[in-house]
Amino acid sequence: MGNKTLSSVLQAAAKAHAGVSKAAATGSGIDRHLTAMANNGTAAGIKLPALYSDAKFQHSKNWHLSTSNGTGPYLSMFGFAAVITEGYGLGYLINNDNVSVVVSCWASYGKTDSVKMRDAVTATLKSMQKVAK
Repeated sequence: MGNKTLSSVLQAAAKAHAGVSKAAATGSGIDRHLTAMANNGTAAGIKLPALYSDAKFQHSKNWHLSTSNGTGPYLSMFGFAAVITEGYGLGYLINNDNVSVVVSCWASYGKTDSVKMRDAVTATLKSMQKVAK
């Protein structure tokens, strides 16, 4: 794939991500209504539909990669924790001339490696930078 094609794919992915992020920020994320229904149903003592005990549905709630952006003029550093023991957390700041990323994982798990993840994120961002030029 040439740089022009890669650039188009990268731009399309960024546009799709922006749409999903906006939906989540406005309460319209794919999981928001399901979570609210489960919380309210459980609190009210209502038996939840079978979907909530389905193995695939349960698996979909295990975020192996959890990310959050804290970009703003008031932040110089931002972190985000892994939300499951076998996962990673990436907190990132996007500035005019750089992107900083804090990688976290559970050291006690033993199968995750924040240094390897950091290196992979760095290599990916450098690749994206080359394509964007």
